[in-house]
Amino acid sequence: MYRSLVAIYGGNVEQAVAWMVGAVAMPIVCFAAAWRKPLRNLFFIPVLGLLVGGVLTCWVLAAGGVPLI
Repeated sequence: MYRSLVAIYGGNVEQAVAWMVGAVAMPIVCFAAAWRKPLRNLFFIPVLGLLVGGVLTCWVLAAGGVPLI
């Protein structure tokens, strides 16, 4: 899996991992927060992952990187 991420993201694996953490954690945390009120405190995990992924994507694009879409 690591090699495929490097091939897709041009070596920026941190960007790919951040997007995946946000994408996987968001529905899990949403379900958990709806299930138990104290679990709402976990929302920082997917939000932080998506923010880091977005910032790294903007950084790559601003540095002249190739858009992946």
